[in-house]
Amino acid sequence: MTDSDRRVGLYASIGLAADLAAGVRSDQSALPTPCPDYDVATLVSHLLGAARRAVALGRGEQPGGDEFPDVALGDAKEELCRAAAAAASAWAGDAPLARVVTMPWRARCTGAVLVDIYLAEIATHSFDLAAATG
Repeated sequence: MTDSDRRVGLYASIGLAADLAAGVRSDQSALPTPCPDYDVATLVSHLLGAARRAVALGRGEQPGGDEFPDVALGDAKEELCRAAAAAASAWAGDAPLARVVTMPWRARCTGAVLVDIYLAEIATHSFDLAAATG
């Protein structure tokens, strides 16, 4: 692991998302978030989808979009914790960081860049969730 390797940050951000999702009350599910595309419930589903996509990419799988199903708020913490553990396994070793993947928007990215992208994605939307739910 190099100084610019942010895999540990990725796993930690998924864990933080799990903790935040666990604190969401059912009466908060329709609240708006700083991200105008999502209310609280859809943002939680998006966080899980991003975590699942990060796992799939670490495994060398081509993303297909099916990583983004709806998740019940009561299941979100467990699902996100499961994704954090799966991410640690999927991204183990040096090979996943060097792998080049063509993303659905046609960008070609190394695994190291994908770790950075999904760390930023999950950390940013975790902030959005925290801001929306107090």
